[in-house]
Amino acid sequence: LDGANWPSNNSLYDGLEVNAENVEIYGLRFDGWGNQAIEANSAHHLIVGDLSRGNIFLNSANSVYASNADYMVFQGNLVGVDYDTLTAGGMSNYAVIGVSSDSVLILDNIIGFNGASTTYTAIRFTTGNYGHIRGNYIGVSPSGVDIGNVGGGVAPDISNVVIGGPNEADRNYIAGNGSNGVSSLGHYGIVQNNYIGITPQGTVLGNSGTGVAISNRDYGQVLYNVITGNTSHGISFNSTPDSVVIIGNLIGLTPDTLSAPGNGSSTDG
Repeated sequence: LDGANWPSNNSLYDGLEVNAENVEIYGLRFDGWGNQAIEANSAHHLIVGDLSRGNIFLNSANSVYASNADYMVFQGNLVGVDYDTLTAGGMSNYAVIGVSSDSVLILDNIIGFNGASTTYTAIRFTTGNYGHIRGNYIGVSPSGVDIGNVGGGVAPDISNVVIGGPNEADRNYIAGNGSNGVSSLGHYGIVQNNYIGITPQGTVLGNSGTGVAISNRDYGQVLYNVITGNTSHGISFNSTPDSVVIIGNLIGLTPDTLSAPGNGSSTDG
């Protein structure tokens, strides 16, 4: 679906508008949409891609803008990168943005080169409840190449979100991005078993900011991550969140624990 030949003021046009439930979108290529590649309003149970039939999103404002789109699954897509996972064609705003959407799954995507400024985080959710972000490459390709997003990696300001998980397949690789790796973690959020500032090959590719930034959200957990090479702190707290648990992380170390690149200019934790 090519939006490049629409009138010059194509910021009004979406590639697809989805306003129905139980819609499935597979194997499409969206390029050049000045507004959303897909705009989903009250589109509950929307499925965008799977492991064998992902979509490609290039040169648009956002790949998906999901509003009140509960139970959405966004899986196996390339956002901001072409088939080779290296050629840039980023979104000008967010890679994926959700508003008032519950129980959203963001799984197994490759997301790079998105955002016109550091204002835009690659994955951004607000005012929702429950979500799972796992198995994604955000700012780094599976081969370890820097495809950093201009802004941060993940900012899911919704309650009960899980970023990563206990298994290796759940791990997100969040590296090379222009701001914090993870920020705006909602109440009861969990960040588990991710590589933040580290490539899949275990080499340093830091985010330009803090690895995990927690602010004014209670009962978070940061568990068994590798957080290294980021230009600011490994983990930071703002506005005194309550009851945060931090267990088993490698902060400032590589996964093999043989090197200690640290975080920040003075190797801050």
